[in-house]
Amino acid sequence: MLNLPFWVALPTFVLGAAEADIAKEMAPYIVKAGAVFVDNSSAFRLERDVPLIVPEINPDGIEISLKGEEACGAFYKLCKNACGGDFSHWNANARGVDINHNFDAGWALLREKEKNAGIDGAAPTRYGGKYPESEPETKAMVRLCRGLDIKRLITFHSQGEEIYWEYGQFTPEKSLLEAKILAAVSEYTLVKNEGLASFGGFKDWFCEEFSRPAFTVEIGKGENPLPLTQLDDIYERLKELLTIGLIL
Repeated sequence: MLNLPFWVALPTFVLGAAEADIAKEMAPYIVKAGAVFVDNSSAFRLERDVPLIVPEINPDGIEISLKGEEACGAFYKLCKNACGGDFSHWNANARGVDINHNFDAGWALLREKEKNAGIDGAAPTRYGGKYPESEPETKAMVRLCRGLDIKRLITFHSQGEEIYWEYGQFTPEKSLLEAKILAAVSEYTLVKNEGLASFGGFKDWFCEEFSRPAFTVEIGKGENPLPLTQLDDIYERLKELLTIGLIL
């Protein structure tokens, strides 16, 4: 029998950073003691009733927006040419492809809209690439979703305090009801796809591929990148949404 320290008897959160086999051995005792076990190993990561969180799909966009040219690496010239040296509003990957325009959901229609808007190559935002799923980030998410039985997808972007919930004829039957619940607890506004946000997104692809609800939550309000001073307020408003999202 595993001997656990005294603190496991307390109703609290237990953060685990042990090897997977140890995590599996400890988990039943921690849960039985009334604690919530947040595990950092691979022990439970692919189990159907365990929420899966991908912290960031587009790390390039964050690094380039925050650090500028030093984060561009081998793609420095491409990025500089695309933004004219102003990296402050960059949100594409280092190849100048907007990941949320690169999914195979009405992608051809999206490319026509991009061309009409004068976007026909690498750009800081809204360029969907040469073909759908051209980027490693997009491929990774598609492969992950196809390999798991995911009930619902919630993606977080910034900004606008809005929730995108539909994708035309591919909108799942339960999407509107669930969207109304998420909007009620967060006080965010429900909006429909329009313009360059109409196709090519992760949410759109998930709805079409699996016929299951998916939502894009635009957190915060202001000009991207949002200041870190907003983080606490954003989290306070979204805590209930995150909780409800787990039990819908």
